Amino acid sequence: MDQSSKQWHDENARLMQKAADGDIEAFVRLFQRFAPLLMHLFIKRGADINSAEDLVQKIFTHLWHSRLLCAVIKH
Repeated sequence: MDQSSKQWHDENARLMQKAADGDIEAFVRLFQRFAPLLMHLFIKRGADINSAEDLVQKIFTHLWHSRLLCAVIKH
């Protein structure tokens, strides 16, 4: 893994941990990083733009709610 890939990976791991701890800004940053990649993937696989947007929204909504569930279970 080259240095820039490692930095990108480390930054994502840091953001995921912060988001898991309830940091909405970290979660938004993850959304900003990954939503366009997911949109591209879904459209490339044949989804129309509206369906791709819906899928991305559902994924991130699920991730946020799962974070809340994990926080309850952890405590």
